[in-house]
Amino acid sequence: QVYFWAKEIAAQYGPFDGLFHSSGIEIIKPIRLTTHEDLLKVYESSFYSAFGLCRAMASKGVLNNGSSIVLMSSVSGLIGQTGMSAYASSKAGIMSLIKTLACELSHRQITVNAICAGAIKSEMHARITASGSDEVINAYESSHLLGFGELADVSNAVIYLLSPAANWITGTNLIIDGGYTVR
Repeated sequence: QVYFWAKEIAAQYGPFDGLFHSSGIEIIKPIRLTTHEDLLKVYESSFYSAFGLCRAMASKGVLNNGSSIVLMSSVSGLIGQTGMSAYASSKAGIMSLIKTLACELSHRQITVNAICAGAIKSEMHARITASGSDEVINAYESSHLLGFGELADVSNAVIYLLSPAANWITGTNLIIDGGYTVR
C-alpha cells in the first residue's frame, strides 16, 4: 500500500527530497507465546512499511538524486532481550535493509541510514513502562548510562542525516542509546 501511495504523491507533487520512516509497535512476549498474527502486526508496522516506502523511493522520479533516507531501528535489534523476538527481529531487518539499499542507491548519490535508538521517552515507551514497578523502571533507566532519551535526541540526528552535512554517510546504523549498548 505505501509503495503506491508514495508513487502517487511523487507523481502529483514532484519527487521527494528525503524520507524519514519511524513506525512500529511493541509486542513483548516470549517466542513460545508469539503468534503468527503478532509477528505480522509487528512486521507490517515496522519492516514491511519501511520496505514498501524504500521500494517506491528507489523508483525513477520518486526521490531526487542526492537525497537521503533514514529509517528508525532499535538497539533491540543489536542486543538480546527476553520477550522481544518479534520486535527485535523486525528492527534487525531494517538494519540489514539500509546496508543493501545504500549499495543499490549509491549510483544516484542517495544515502540510506538507520537510527538505532535506546529507550526514548515516547508513547511506546510510556506503554512499556506503565505496568512496571518503580524498581523495575529505575533499573531499566540506569541501564542507559545517560538515562532515558528525549525525542529531540533522535530528531536532531535525523535532521543531520537528512541534511547535506551527512552526504558522505551511508549504510550506517547510528546508535543513539545513552550508553545502553556499551555494557
